[in-house]
Amino acid sequence: MAKINISKRFLVLFVIVTCFSYLQGDHIANSIFYGILILFIMAILYNCLLYKSIEINITSYKKVICAGESMRIKFFIFGSNFFAMNYIFLHNKGIASLKKDFKGQFVSLNIGDSKILEHDVNFIQRGVYPIGDFNITLKDIFSIVDITFSIKKEEQILVYPKLYDIGREINLGNTLVEGVVNKYSLKEDLYSIKDLREYVGGDRLKDINWKVSAKKGDLYVKTFDNILGEDVALFVNMHKENYFLDSNGGLEEKLIDFSLSLIKTIVEKDLEVIVNLNNRECHKEIINKDNFKNFYNNMIFKPSDGEENFKDFINLSIGRDLKERILIFIILNVEETFLEVLGRLNEDKHKIIIFYNKCEEKTKRYIDNLSIRAINFNEILVGGNESDMD
Repeated sequence: MAKINISKRFLVLFVIVTCFSYLQGDHIANSIFYGILILFIMAILYNCLLYKSIEINITSYKKVICAGESMRIKFFIFGSNFFAMNYIFLHNKGIASLKKDFKGQFVSLNIGDSKILEHDVNFIQRGVYPIGDFNITLKDIFSIVDITFSIKKEEQILVYPKLYDIGREINLGNTLVEGVVNKYSLKEDLYSIKDLREYVGGDRLKDINWKVSAKKGDLYVKTFDNILGEDVALFVNMHKENYFLDSNGGLEEKLIDFSLSLIKTIVEKDLEVIVNLNNRECHKEIINKDNFKNFYNNMIFKPSDGEENFKDFINLSIGRDLKERILIFIILNVEETFLEVLGRLNEDKHKIIIFYNKCEEKTKRYIDNLSIRAINFNEILVGGNESDMD
């Protein structure tokens, strides 16, 4: 719905002329009054005609991209075939959300004229950007009346997190915890030896323990205790303070990029991961190869808006059911409050891996002394190649 505003200066002038015409009452005074009144009516009609004739189109663009990519967006604005448009103020909600210094732009058009407005934007963060949402203000030649209205087109850009192929970068060895995401391990290498049993038909020769078999005189094979699958719990600190760590939210996006890339690396081995997000809804979900794509797509709508302290979130999330699970924590900054819960979990003999963005040297030594693996995920992302969803 259009909104009409009248210039305060013009209103003051109109009141003065009206009073002058009423008090004076002669031909000249009345002529001035009717002249001002006609000018006012013409200004309203002029803006109404422009309001009906203006048109904006958006050229072809990529509707789906990944965070960190750039794009040039073009708007075509068409004027009237009968009147010049001396003052058009155009504001786009989507551009404003991408370019913090964008306050709108001024355009003027001759009769039947059109212009192309171009904006180079970098989509740093995931999200939905409504580039078809315009607010427009028109003014007449004398700036007596301005009319403000909206044009809403069903045009939007979906910006998804970026995935990386990090399997080659994460080479954590083959020990109990360090073998969690070794890309070159067979699935069986991600299990620990639990016991031995006698060989039965169909068992693989590679599983035979030859030393024990030689001593006992019969073939014995290794059995395994699954330490992965549903026994992996991943915690991502999506507290709202993540956005305060840099000016544009790029660090928060890296946190999500790495988290999703790591989950993808694990589920591609036909394993399951319990994902716990410290966002506003404290989202928890079991992710596997079949539902990873849905989880990935939904992350576009999940900003870091958590209000629960990461320490409290972990304490509330970890119970007896996670006693035997590998705990993977992904966090931007390793803080002292996190170390408190980390020490307790270590005392409870939990198997732990930490991926971080920033960790003080003193804090890193403390974690190392606990024999907990802590890795800077930025180094992994730098070496990893970009990966497609499919």
